[in-house]
Amino acid sequence: MFENMTQITVDVSEDEAPIPLQKAINSLSSINPSTYVKFIHRMRPCMLFDVLDKGGYSYEIDDSGEQFIVYIYRK
Repeated sequence: MFENMTQITVDVSEDEAPIPLQKAINSLSSINPSTYVKFIHRMRPCMLFDVLDKGGYSYEIDDSGEQFIVYIYRK
């Protein structure tokens, strides 16, 4: 899905609240049809999903490893 797209990595796995949500929101302005954000957190960022849904962003979740990864993009 993300082939030929530029990845912007936002790793907040060491940050304390509310920094992860702030960094995620700030990264959204970088998303365009050719870019996506790989957001890495140590836990499920529940508040982020409301922001993404209200903003019209699409996302995919990978919680198969030790970190919680959310891929954020525009369709």
